[in-house]
Amino acid sequence: MEYNLVTAIEQMKKNEESGLNYIYSKTYNYVYLRAKNILKRENDIQQLMRDVYLKMLEASAEIEPENMYEWLGKTAYTLGCGYYRKKKAREVTCLEIDKYELTPRKIMNLEDTVEVIEDGLEQLPDLYQATFYAFYYDYMTIEDIAEVMDCTAGIIINRLNYTRKYMIKALENYQEEKKVKVAFSVEAVCAALRKWSVDHCLGMTAAQSVYAEICKGANLKPSAFYLEGKEFAGVNNTVVYHKADDWAPIEEQVEKYRPKSGIDKRVLGIIAGIVVLVIVIIVAVALLGKSGDGESKKNADSNQVEEQKDNQDADNADNQADDETDDQDADGQNADSQQQDDSQQSEPSGETTNASEYILPESATRALTRADLQGLTKEQLRLARNEIFARHGMIFGVEDLDTYFSSKSWYEPTVQSSEFYDKVEMSLIEEGNIELIQEVESGM
Repeated sequence: MEYNLVTAIEQMKKNEESGLNYIYSKTYNYVYLRAKNILKRENDIQQLMRDVYLKMLEASAEIEPENMYEWLGKTAYTLGCGYYRKKKAREVTCLEIDKYELTPRKIMNLEDTVEVIEDGLEQLPDLYQATFYAFYYDYMTIEDIAEVMDCTAGIIINRLNYTRKYMIKALENYQEEKKVKVAFSVEAVCAALRKWSVDHCLGMTAAQSVYAEICKGANLKPSAFYLEGKEFAGVNNTVVYHKADDWAPIEEQVEKYRPKSGIDKRVLGIIAGIVVLVIVIIVAVALLGKSGDGESKKNADSNQVEEQKDNQDADNADNQADDETDDQDADGQNADSQQQDDSQQSEPSGETTNASEYILPESATRALTRADLQGLTKEQLRLARNEIFARHGMIFGVEDLDTYFSSKSWYEPTVQSSEFYDKVEMSLIEEGNIELIQEVESGM
């Protein structure tokens, strides 16, 4: 096979279809799976595949057997991320992966954990899914991912922290519902991504169609290709089977980007537990001491009761006259208070009014799900997506959008759309919600 690959690369460099045919037949699922992590629509994915292989033909002088897969993977990420407009994102410096998550979790149900992570993968925003796949499956460094996605390392770390928290929340919900022990770990993530890759490989018919488009773009006449034996599009290189407990590349990144002065969360938990125990002991001792003192004072207190009773009888006569006067004053105050309460209740709450003016009132504070978007029309989804920008004062320059949001009491137009990303920093939740709504829109 090695000789054939070398020969195929040489033939491709001479613009011979037979060389391209062989290389494509061995690698198309390798490219397809990475493209599928960046884009959602099948037509876009196959278009990206076409662009990757045409780019390979243009850069064939750079291709060698030892770097071919790496070149294809990085090119797929680079071109795929280029489909998105660059936008400003919040950057961080610390990677939020606890060290114990690198160790296989013997107490958890791995099969259920893998299922939850695999299902959650499809719900991530596009570039977050691609970052997740590149880091945990391709073992790419944060710097390399940032380079191919044309952004900073801080943005990549931010996406990895977001996806980890998203998966942890999904696992917690599953555990609560199913009463099955599941937990986030690198082992489970890698296993879930392997399973996802096998389940989502591209079929032969579609692969042949994409290849025909590639040949058309390269002015070559396509021929039918076939796979030898049981090999399926270079499956040995397409589906990466990491060795058990072999998370060294990820562990290196965790150590590199770990908070410098931080303390392991488990250590913090132990310290907190000890502090709570000490406090409980101190409170218990104090209560026991008070109990003893109370018994000794009981007899002295009983002697004072009779004396206080005599004094109280004398005071009652004086207090009765004062109470009658106080009751008259209180009646007047109660009437004023009731009138004030009635006037307050008659005024509508500004917060309620604002909430009713939104299509999705929580889209700036809570990660939406597909269930939240059910029942909305395509136009409502468009307005819901843009109201996230409108909260920050975007002036759209689109007549119907500017007219619509100008009718809302909360809208304060302050930033032109051309300057928006330079002046406004949106939250991760908002960015994720925009991409989710856009994805649902595009599927309608």
